[in-house]
Amino acid sequence: MDAGGLAGRVRPRPGVLAALLRQTSRPSEQSSIGLLRRLTVDLDRVRDRMGAQWGPFVGYMTDLATTPSVREANRQLLRQLGLPAIPRAELEAIDVRTSLIWGRHDPVVRLPAVEKVAARYGWPLGVIDGAGHLPQLEQPAAVLDALRASIGPRD
Repeated sequence: MDAGGLAGRVRPRPGVLAALLRQTSRPSEQSSIGLLRRLTVDLDRVRDRMGAQWGPFVGYMTDLATTPSVREANRQLLRQLGLPAIPRAELEAIDVRTSLIWGRHDPVVRLPAVEKVAARYGWPLGVIDGAGHLPQLEQPAAVLDALRASIGPRD
């Protein structure tokens, strides 16, 4: 689900990069919310759906952004302006049933690039409407439906 290295070098939208830069350089509740706003289609809907879990979620995200290993990973991401591609040979070597689940409005790895990957490897692609880079937060029921469809019927 929304794995950046699948589609080669990604070029997130400029607003996403700016929000990630703010979050990396000065982690705060405000910068966490700013990044989430850039990654989602409707952050207010996410906040409303999460209810009492919203505060702890944003707190955790902010705390995580102060962790040295996470800060270094984000610095590397910013330096490279995207994730390196997973080598094609590694993707071709996957020998288990694989499905992709993607937010239709993902501002990091855009849907057309993922559609090419799905077609190249014959992997089913579940596209989640009304979702950006975090479909599991924005449309959890639709993600579950897509996951169930990828697993198939129960015996």
